[in-house]
Amino acid sequence: MDLDVGAASGAEVRAVAAEAWGAYQRGVDVVVNNAGFIVSGRIEELMQEGMEASFMTSFHGPLNITRAFLPQSRRSRTETLVYIKKQKRTKRLKRGSFKALPRPLSKELAILAPGLKVKIVEPGYFRTKVNNKIAGVPPRIPDFEGFNGAAKARAEMIQGTEPGDPDKAAKRIAGGREVPLRIIFGSDRWERIRDKCEICQGMRVREDVARSTDL
Repeated sequence: MDLDVGAASGAEVRAVAAEAWGAYQRGVDVVVNNAGFIVSGRIEELMQEGMEASFMTSFHGPLNITRAFLPQSRRSRTETLVYIKKQKRTKRLKRGSFKALPRPLSKELAILAPGLKVKIVEPGYFRTKVNNKIAGVPPRIPDFEGFNGAAKARAEMIQGTEPGDPDKAAKRIAGGREVPLRIIFGSDRWERIRDKCEICQGMRVREDVARSTDL
């Protein structure tokens, strides 16, 4: 049941969801949203057309899939919805829109269908083909030539040397262990999350200033 989620209409996605539910006696246990591609380019060089194509796949695709599966999922109350967050080089605009789906969804389902689970998987660099298929933005501004060259060289250096094993990650996701909303995979991703935690710790010295502006 292959489907180009970036180009498919809501009706097409719903038809595939209905087919999936009918294909298995027990229905669907897990829905994994892993569609997406990396757009590499500077903000000033990004074109609306290219970003819209990326958003259609990385945000509207998972949104359509979620809406297609939820009606039956709420009745079964035993499904897990998994959202694979894309790697750091994906533009933060897209990452922000991605977060706008699973987090509020988890809060809604906690009330409407407590048996359904929502998980956000945040992987580091894993040895997959995604880094070989980066959609580079055509260079338009001479001032960025050196920067773009360095970014491309780094991307090529990473290809084939990613520390993560995708098979191990898949087994951890499907392992049945009770996990929180956000799941971290990969030592490199863990290091970045730890750095963010240290930043939060450092902000404690400004807590009194933050609280001083309340009415």
